[in-house]
Amino acid sequence: MEDVHALNQYSCITNLPDHMLDLIYEKLNEQDDQQSFGLTCHSFLKVQNLGQKHLCVRKNLSVYYSCMLDKLLSRFSKLQDPSFNEPISDADLIKLQMCGSTLQRLSLTYCSQVTDKGFILIASYCPLLSVISLDGCSITDNGLGLIAKSCKSLVEVNLTCCNNITNCGIQDLSQNCRQLKVLKVKIGSYFQNIGAGFVSVASYCPLLSVICIGGCSITDRQLEILAKSCKSLIEVELSACSHITNCGIQHISQNCRQLRAFKIRNCEKVVGVGLRGCSSTLTIINASSCALDSNDVTEILSGGGLEYLCLSWPVNERMTMGQGLRSIGLGNGANLKVLDLHGCRSIEDDVVISISKGCLSLCDKGLLCLGNGCKRLSVVWLGGYGTKITSNGMSAFKLQREEVKINEEYYTGISFPTWRFTWPFKELQLAQEAKFH
Repeated sequence: MEDVHALNQYSCITNLPDHMLDLIYEKLNEQDDQQSFGLTCHSFLKVQNLGQKHLCVRKNLSVYYSCMLDKLLSRFSKLQDPSFNEPISDADLIKLQMCGSTLQRLSLTYCSQVTDKGFILIASYCPLLSVISLDGCSITDNGLGLIAKSCKSLVEVNLTCCNNITNCGIQDLSQNCRQLKVLKVKIGSYFQNIGAGFVSVASYCPLLSVICIGGCSITDRQLEILAKSCKSLIEVELSACSHITNCGIQHISQNCRQLRAFKIRNCEKVVGVGLRGCSSTLTIINASSCALDSNDVTEILSGGGLEYLCLSWPVNERMTMGQGLRSIGLGNGANLKVLDLHGCRSIEDDVVISISKGCLSLCDKGLLCLGNGCKRLSVVWLGGYGTKITSNGMSAFKLQREEVKINEEYYTGISFPTWRFTWPFKELQLAQEAKFH
């Protein structure tokens, strides 16, 4: 009789214990299915609420922002990845104690009202944080140090436009968070005296794989130390770093042999990117707003693995890149899929013709870039060259440039490959792929 009673007890799905319902909910992959799950009964709604891991709270959602935030955090008490935008304040962060023990990721983009008092609360309530984005926050070295000492499992930190951070804050972060893999330090007030802090990063964070440095006074020597210590770097961005020269660029390209994405922008002392003999793993180079000539372009192509190349808005328009670009037609850019020459006014027709002979991997993204940048384009010949262009890409191009005639005599279309890059270039990948879905 007891076995029959036990069988009857679970004969209805609503009588299942919560841990079993949790397992069922976790198997639901579609968002609509997950949302419908909670409509079944109160027990299912409770399981759905506890299973909610992500929450994005933006401004202007309600005039009763604080009250709404209180209810949301009470309802979703097992959050792991909340994202907040202004006008969240220190008082609002007190409510993180409701779910702080489970938080693994936290984004406070442009939450300028949060002060060090609020960051002290984060340090107290969120010991398991692995990812934090403080883009545009008014955090100081003191607040960053407290977070670093309490959240030693941090692997990804975004300090973009955190203009109160100095070398001391970067040193505290690196010394306490030695598993750090992704670091973004782009200062809004250009040429701030941050450079020595990256030597500390080199000493304590050997697992670093992605770094973005902007508006900092890092030197070639400091960049050399970073490159030789963090050989696992796969993505590097250097923008508006006034003390970097060709030597610093060479240190990166020669020591980081797993590098696959490199962005150099507005570094005024870099007159040639110094990438001769770079690794064949290097797939993306963005050298916009640089002073490049033909020799520099040849060096950029020397690795042989490039798929995306941006040479837009060169600093010195009198310098010609034509001869270097012609080498693409000779096979030096055999894997090239996207070539961005926006703002390159010195590029003439004969150069474009030479380039086209070597662009065997031109795909949908490259075709759209061609349409966006070449405003006087009248005819495109794809016969024999456009083997990676799909029907979706063709349709998008025709909508974009109805007046351009397309010769498709030998056109065959197959799907273009998916790009697989991590932050900060992930946004580029998602933006490009979204055009075709």
